[in-house]
This record gives sequence, C-alpha cells and structure tokens, in this order.
Amino acid sequence: MSATHDAAGPDRLGHLPSYLMTLAARHVHRVVFDRLDSADARGHHYRILAALEVHGPSSQIDLARRCGLDRSDVAAAVDALVDRRFVERAPDPTDRRRNIITSPSAGAGDCSISTGCSPRRRTRRSLPSTRPNAHSSPPC
Repeated sequence: MSATHDAAGPDRLGHLPSYLMTLAARHVHRVVFDRLDSADARGHHYRILAALEVHGPSSQIDLARRCGLDRSDVAAAVDALVDRRFVERAPDPTDRRRNIITSPSAGAGDCSISTGCSPRRRTRRSLPSTRPNAHSSPPC
C-alpha cells in the first residue's frame, strides 16, 4: 500500500473539506512533480514559461516579481531554459544592465518543458491551462 493509504487518518477526518483538500493537494503535487521530473524540469521553469506566455517578453526582474521568485533563482532557471532553447535572453536595448527574456516562437505557439518537444517541432501551445477562462489571473 502507498503511504497515502497507510496514513488515511481517523474516519472522522474523512468528511472534513480541509482534510480532503490536503489529500487532493498531496496527490496533485506528486503528479506534477513526476511530470516535471520526467522532463528534467522544475516548477520554477514552468512558472517562468507561463509568465512569458501571459505577459510576453520580460526582464528577469519582472519575471521574479510576477512569479514570486528570488532574482538569483530566476537567473539560474533562465540559464537552464536558454541552454535547452525554450527561451532567449538578450540585452535590453534601453538598459544594458538588464536582460529581456523572450519565447523564441512567441505568437506562433510552442511547447512546454513538460511535453519534451524539441524547439524545432513547436507546433502548438501546450502549457496546460490552470485558468477556467482566458480572463482570469495568471497562475504566477
């Protein structure tokens, strides 16, 4: 039996929404982690790609603010995404101290790290939507 079934808790917890939400969140976290791990990716990578999809080209500082990440974490994640050709980094023409991060095929649709597609084969947007409709707030 899995650890989730072994630690099901007392019967009186089984009807509490907070307990059920905790179990569901644990399961979702495991599924998401496994999928990202199979693509040799991390949650930071996904957050940055999602922010670029929603907001378009952004500075690393703006990405850090939008995603709630430390600037050094964004720099490391962007390095990894640049190496894998999921994003491009270029100096900001108005301020050479800043970098602008773009998705190479912005507007044409591309695939996320979670699909494992080659950047050359990017044919459709496959970042799974976490929003019920297009007018909702972005996840990061």
